Amino acid sequence: MKKTIAALGVVLLALGGVGAWWFTRTEPIPEVLETVEADPATVSIPGLRGQPPLELASLHGKTVIVVVTGTWSAKSDEGEATNRALSRWVLPEDTVGYVVADAGGMGVFSDRIETTMASYASEVRFPLYVDYEGVFIETFKLPKGHHGLVVLGPDGQIVARHSGGLVGDELDALRETIGAREPEAGPAMPEAARAGALDPETCAQTTCAFVFVGPGKVTRADIPGIRPGGFEGDDDARLAKMLDPAVRSVTLARKMKLSATKGALVGDVDEAISSEGWERIPWAEGADARAALGVGEDVPAIVVFDHGREVLRVEGLVRLHHWGRLADLLGVEGFNDRRPPRG
Repeated sequence: MKKTIAALGVVLLALGGVGAWWFTRTEPIPEVLETVEADPATVSIPGLRGQPPLELASLHGKTVIVVVTGTWSAKSDEGEATNRALSRWVLPEDTVGYVVADAGGMGVFSDRIETTMASYASEVRFPLYVDYEGVFIETFKLPKGHHGLVVLGPDGQIVARHSGGLVGDELDALRETIGAREPEAGPAMPEAARAGALDPETCAQTTCAFVFVGPGKVTRADIPGIRPGGFEGDDDARLAKMLDPAVRSVTLARKMKLSATKGALVGDVDEAISSEGWERIPWAEGADARAALGVGEDVPAIVVFDHGREVLRVEGLVRLHHWGRLADLLGVEGFNDRRPPRG
């Protein structure tokens, strides 16, 4: 998403000069945020196509977390730790979350923006809204352009409000405030879960990721973004290609360069597709590991063990926020889980 919003900013500047700059500007974060005077219950943001509006008044009785993304935070790593935490934490049953992309003043580009955002909306944990009027940041007095966070209690009152990303103790404080918890490790790695160098003995000492690509062959010509010889096509064609679970898994895994941790691509992946640090296991040779892990013989999946305990399992099309979690577990730096998956 960050490159899309940044690109929109460039287009706006080209088309509208100073006026466009005003809509895409980044304001400084003050030491103390301005006092909120408006009633949060008045906030209503229209949904994307087919999506109900976000009306804070209707959420009375729930704890509400709203993440705001702006032009600067979308093209930087600001807020990344907050986003990753909110994607992995186990939330109380009465807690709901939303993402609001601030696009105040950019309604003239709504068709273009919504096409992009619609492709990204299914990739994040919380429902995504686009605020063309800037209502949210104006109501909660958040500086434009930055990652923002607002938490409302069940009574509709502000419990927490922050501009800029949270890290370390600040994140711990947020987790305690909303009553969230870190996910607990699952069962131990089965003795029969072996594929190449990945076995219970090795994986008891590090993090191991099994990426079951699927039974079909994946060639270089299937992978968007590889040059030369990769998949060619416009944005729509590349997006459609990335909705193939096998293509997505190979495309994103190859962007994760492994060193201290272990990973195996279990599938018939063309050797012409590079994937630094990942062991290649043919699909047929992964049958025992799939059976031991309870993964169907025709099912793409990711199963991850951290020091011998299961910490992530996703089947089918693995969404970007799960890939962000995988990057954290594998110690991968710089993996972008805020860009629509076009390869």
